[in-house]
Amino acid sequence: MATFMYLLKDVPYDFGPYYGNTFLPLFMFPIPRVVWDEKPVAVGRLILLPFFPEQGGSVGVPLHAELYINFLLLGVIMGMMLFGIISRALYTYLKKNKKNKAAVIIYASVFFHWVVGLMVADFVTITIPVVQNLLTVCLDLFYNNYKRQNKRT
Repeated sequence: MATFMYLLKDVPYDFGPYYGNTFLPLFMFPIPRVVWDEKPVAVGRLILLPFFPEQGGSVGVPLHAELYINFLLLGVIMGMMLFGIISRALYTYLKKNKKNKAAVIIYASVFFHWVVGLMVADFVTITIPVVQNLLTVCLDLFYNNYKRQNKRT
């Protein structure tokens, strides 16, 4: 909440709005910084750059603060509404498929961390590990299912 209060004071007067540019690093993540030195940085680092340009690190920027730094108040309203719809859809899917072990494992190991994580850290910082975990869990489930089917035949 402290980061959001700070942003309310300084955006759009001192920096921003960024109109969605803080979400771009999600797609640029696979490109090494050695190859692209000026690759976009996550929003937590973007906030620190004007004050500490030589220092590394970043600050935690929850989803509502990142939406504000990008799209101001309308972005917070629309973005949090979309976030609520997505969260509800994931939970509803879990409730309808609670006997499906794969659905429970994916929800517990991936989506729960994404939903809760976005309340404390920025979208890119949370989403990249969630996608990596989702791929790992899906590959593991696929492999175990394949192995189980071959064992029966």
